[in-house]
Amino acid sequence: MKLLLPLFAALGLVGGLTAKITFAADNVKISISNVEGSFLFGAVAAKKGFFSQENLNAELIRIGGNVMVPALANGDIDYTLMFGSVVRATLSNFPFKVVASFVDSPTGALVGKTAITTPQSLKGKSIAVSSFGAGAYVTAVLTVQHLGMSPNEVKFVASGGDAGRLAALQNGLVDAALLNPAAAARAERLGFRVIAKSYELFTFPYAGLGTTNRKLAEKPAEVKRVLRALIRGSRYMRENRDEIIQVLSDWAKIDRQSATDYYDATWKSTSQYGSIPEKGLRLVIEDAKSALKIQREVPFSEVADDSLVKEVQREMKIKGR
Repeated sequence: MKLLLPLFAALGLVGGLTAKITFAADNVKISISNVEGSFLFGAVAAKKGFFSQENLNAELIRIGGNVMVPALANGDIDYTLMFGSVVRATLSNFPFKVVASFVDSPTGALVGKTAITTPQSLKGKSIAVSSFGAGAYVTAVLTVQHLGMSPNEVKFVASGGDAGRLAALQNGLVDAALLNPAAAARAERLGFRVIAKSYELFTFPYAGLGTTNRKLAEKPAEVKRVLRALIRGSRYMRENRDEIIQVLSDWAKIDRQSATDYYDATWKSTSQYGSIPEKGLRLVIEDAKSALKIQREVPFSEVADDSLVKEVQREMKIKGR
């Protein structure tokens, strides 16, 4: 399978000090679904050389969730940062596991017309999402539920990316829209009202590390090196605001003000340790069960294995949640 749009390659060789032997870095391919803030921890790990320091030549590759699943199963990619897609695939009998979470809450905000003054004002109104089943749609559904309403009390409208959703709101085609923090801040400047910030309402692991059961069984040391690089990337991202805002601006090709809005709204949602929040994972599992029409109970261990991230935390002398 030909993979699309390689975005970042953390290049370099780590020289062995004994007898001046140089060992070639191991190649690993890691999928993401877009170049926005949710996967920034991976870009930082590449840009700052944290993968290289683990003797890894890591390539971040942009592909959709529907492509990621067969690519991971076939070995065309080694890892993915698309947490929810791994859970759904696992419940569809793919031999995958999520092994860490680095963004513990969705980054979206629900923005609407000024006439929508309370959450209950949303009843009977239309909300723009990206596409049905996508992350923005799931986030919008959960947000509505956490505001005390049934998703059946509103109408969801598939409107594409954030630019399309904001345009639909501006043109009066919808009453509200689920937007990323940068687009939400832009909408506020245009006179729209933030109804709710999803990341303030609930935890719902949005981005983390997933891989195959085979990788976990045969190459646990490699998995730990990937985890170590990502933990360092996430910690660096949280501790170096101004530098990372510029990294996000360059990576996502957005202006610095938009990058600032995005960073300031979401950095608290990121995890500097990689621990998987069990309550949030339960929400991801229940969402996947609903989408797949699964009635049985699904234990944590069926979709997740956090043993290696806990090992890495101990080795790095950091305390996870």
